[in-house]
Parts: sequence; C-alpha cells; structure tokens
Amino acid sequence: MASSFPRNVVVLGLTSLFTDVASEMVLPLLPLLMASVGGGAAMLGLMEGAADAANALIKYWSGALSDRMRRKPLVVAGYLLAALMRPLNAWAGSGLQIVLVRSLDRVGKGIRGAPRDALLADSVPPAERAAAFGFHRAMDHAGAVIGPLIAVLVLWGGAERVSVATVVALSLIPGLLGVLVLSLGVTEPPHVPATRGAAPVAGSLPPGAALLLMMTTLFAAFRIQEVMFLAQLLGMGVDRLVLPLAWSAMHVVKSATATPMGRLADRLGRERTLVAGYLTYSVTVVLAGASGTPWLLMGAMALYALHHGLTEGVEKALLSTTWPAARRGAGFGVYHGLTALVALPAGYAQGLILEQRGSFALGCWLGAGGLCCALLALRFARSSVRPSGAL
Repeated sequence: MASSFPRNVVVLGLTSLFTDVASEMVLPLLPLLMASVGGGAAMLGLMEGAADAANALIKYWSGALSDRMRRKPLVVAGYLLAALMRPLNAWAGSGLQIVLVRSLDRVGKGIRGAPRDALLADSVPPAERAAAFGFHRAMDHAGAVIGPLIAVLVLWGGAERVSVATVVALSLIPGLLGVLVLSLGVTEPPHVPATRGAAPVAGSLPPGAALLLMMTTLFAAFRIQEVMFLAQLLGMGVDRLVLPLAWSAMHVVKSATATPMGRLADRLGRERTLVAGYLTYSVTVVLAGASGTPWLLMGAMALYALHHGLTEGVEKALLSTTWPAARRGAGFGVYHGLTALVALPAGYAQGLILEQRGSFALGCWLGAGGLCCALLALRFARSSVRPSGAL
C-alpha cells in the first residue's frame, strides 16, 4: 500500500502518474499523427530511437551533477520541460517535426531521470528498494492507463485530425499538475555531495557491476519499441479508438504487477526475478510476431506488460547498491545513458524490419536477443554483485 512508503516515494509516484497521464494521452496517437503527415513505421522507429538518444546525451550529465548539488531542482526542471514540449505535437506538419518535438520531450526525461531515481533511492532503506521502485513504476503505469482513456473520450465522434490535435494540446494540464505536486510535496533528504570528477568509471566498478550494466544495456537494445505494437495494430486495420484502449489495457497489467513483483523480488531474490522477466519477454515478442489478429496481438501486449513488472523496478534496485551513495546519481546516469543510447539504432532497425520483413521476423529477432539477456541474467544470478558499502 502507498501508506507504507515514505512521503517522497508517494509524491514522486503521484508526479509520475500525472506526467504519464499527459504523456500517454499523446503517445498512442503518434502513429496516427505520423501517418497523417506521410510517415511510416521506419519513421516511428527513428522517432523513438532519436528520442532515447537525446535522452541519453543528457542523463549521465544530470545524474553526475545531482551528486554535487541538490537533486530536486533538476527533477523539477526535467518534468517542466517535458510538460511544455509535449503539446507542440499538435502543430507538427511533418514527420521530422514530430521526431524533433518527441526528442525535446525526452530531453526533459533525460534531465530528471537519474536524479529522480537517486532521490527515490536516498529516501528508502536498501532492503525495501525493489518494492519502492516497483510502486513508482506502478504509479507511472497507472497514469498510462488513464491518459489513453481521456484520449478516447476526446476522440469519440470527432473529426480525426482536429480531435487528435485537441488531445495533444490538452496534455499540458496534467503535465503541469505533476510539476506542481513535485514542487510542493518532495523534501530532499540530505546526501553527501561527491567531489568534482568523482563520477563512476568502468575501472572503479565492483565485481559483477559491469556484467549487470552490460546485461541491462543489451536488453535495452533488443526491447521492442512499444509504438511498434501500435504500428502492427494500425496495419491490421483497427479503428483509431482501439489504439489508446489497447495501450491503456497494457498499462493496467504493468501497474497491477509492478509493486507486487518488486516486493516478491525483495523477498525471493532480485537476480532470479530478472531471469524470469527476460524469459517472459523472449516468449512474448515471438508470440506477438506470430499474432494474426488484433485480439491475439493485444494478448501478447498483456504478457509483454508482465515482463515489465518483473524487470523495471528490480533492475533499479540492483543498480542502487552498485555504487556508493555519494555517486548514486552518476551511477543511475550511466545506466539510463547506456540503455537510451542503444535505442537510436535499435528503434530504426525495428521499424525497417517491420516494414520490409514483417512482424514475425521482428518478433524472432527480438526474442533471440531477449534469450541472450536471460542467459546473462542467469550467470549474473549465480555470481551477483555484492554491494561494497553502498546504502
């Protein structure tokens, strides 16, 4: 329950809820917007890859900077930038403009991501971190349930291009509410500032930490860009209202599983939970590629959502004990930066495979990559990183 978590964890969760209401009002409609200006699946892949690359360029810097100053101002600035940029999609007139706006939105995520995760880790005891990160992801995904439902209400009965633009413009309201909740509700716990140049480097990683980073980065390269599910649904000829509804249903599963899976990982072992999550992913994407009807594809999307519950909070909980507390922001910056950086080539490659080879080939390729990550996770579980004074 939310009441069992410290105030900062709850407030950061509410901030993510409002922010994801705003973000997910827009994201399921981007394939429609892209199609309306002549863009295809490859352009969608480029959009998500470029957005994650822009994200990567800033994450390490913001994480390391938060180790030398207060973390909260960076977190507020990141959420505010994204809230202001996202509605500009309503006026985009070309695929490249949508790519640019989406990238600026993700720059905001890059500014806030590592400092926010470090702030959350600073606010909760180490033994409870998987549950706390799981709760945060659950609130994030709850927003991703509500946002598409708001989009459906606005879209209902309206002219397609006009109502889509209206949804995108209205996303400004919940985005700014999230910034307000964060600004008023979070009290930053004290942390020992790191000295300049104290950011973690590969040579200073504890035993096993490099393997953990390699595993999470490789998995990020093979994790399907979720808009590809929407592109597949659109290619099956579904009604425009199905896109936000399917997106919302997927996030119902994510929100419902994130906290209990985090608690389970805290009790039974985080490394083993990662193995289960990566194996679930491998099965999921192959099933998605073989799905010949919208209903089967949406079933695969629900299974895909389950793997998020098994991996997202658990990865961050493991990483929170990899570096000393004074360098935690930079540590999360390394994690976020590496995983985002691989997304540009991966996203564009996924779009090309979907366009030229079809969904089955895409699913098999991604499934094989997920299986490799599961094997790495199994090795990591047998010789996992042991924290060295990290709290």
